[in-house]
Amino acid sequence: MKKIIISFVGFFCLNLATCKQIDSNVNDKLFLIKKDSKYGYINNKGEIIIPCQFDSVLSFSDGLAPIYLDSLWGFIDINGKIVIPPKFKEVNRFSDGLSVVSLKSNGKSISMFINKKGEKCFETNKYEIVGHFNYGLCLVEINEKIHFMNKKGEIVIKTKFPYGFGFQDGVAVLWDDDLKVEYIDTTGRVIIPFSNFRFGENFSEGLAHASTQDNSFYIDKKGNKVIALLGGLTYNEFSDGMALVQSKQLENYTYKYGFINREGIFVIPIKYEKAYSFKEGFAAVFVNGKFGFINKKNELVIDPQFENVDIKGFNNGLCYVVKNGLKTYIDYAGNIVWQEEK
Repeated sequence: MKKIIISFVGFFCLNLATCKQIDSNVNDKLFLIKKDSKYGYINNKGEIIIPCQFDSVLSFSDGLAPIYLDSLWGFIDINGKIVIPPKFKEVNRFSDGLSVVSLKSNGKSISMFINKKGEKCFETNKYEIVGHFNYGLCLVEINEKIHFMNKKGEIVIKTKFPYGFGFQDGVAVLWDDDLKVEYIDTTGRVIIPFSNFRFGENFSEGLAHASTQDNSFYIDKKGNKVIALLGGLTYNEFSDGMALVQSKQLENYTYKYGFINREGIFVIPIKYEKAYSFKEGFAAVFVNGKFGFINKKNELVIDPQFENVDIKGFNNGLCYVVKNGLKTYIDYAGNIVWQEEK
């Protein structure tokens, strides 16, 4: 586990499997594309909604998307209208109505949060590390301790912990150097005490993977152990009602993957060379050197034919893949909706 750290965007890579999205819940149903060295957006039918005219772009979030023109970043709305003119050196996507940006002023670099009108809300230079807003709160590090600030830049939750994640599923996890964890809600109230678990991950779909000295579980938000887990396996967050499970590392440094349901039952056995979490009813799996997709019955519904897929899976009906070396979007049937030109 790591502290949350905002990474400013000074570049863009279309290989989405290597790009981290700040707010994966909202992308306003538009998908970025590249043509003739310029970037634009399509809808989930493959229709060009915003022509390829920008030097670089990022995905939509909160109704806006960062665009790069003439060596500076600004923001457009879903109609392609520039609503915040390019003037920033570095930006991030909007999350919870705010975005952290950086610009040059009087020869100095200033970091700040702006609202969707482009107005400065407050500067962030006094904080060593700044996360992104979720549930109206943002994780920051001050004097090697994790705290949370509100949208006015005021510290409203102080903690004693050096490490933590921002709020997810309404809960934040904090931990110390011994990996002992504590869970708090958005008021700062401790909902699962520090002494209960030695290791813990984020909540997702109401459950979190946590461990004691001897055993591993999925717990609910009251700290109840609701699913007892087998040893020697790595368990991931629940997504689409399923959790990806990874086997021990084998002698040749490979793994196998399968899935459990919310009862902890292996509904898809550990057998795949690679696999990613379920999204919108589909999971990418690696079979005979290519990626394909299975459904929750473990039926191969899209044949293995892709060299790479977006680790985030399907989103609003499309998934980014690489087929025959070309960046591609496919639909639920595996049909090509958009593909870059050779």
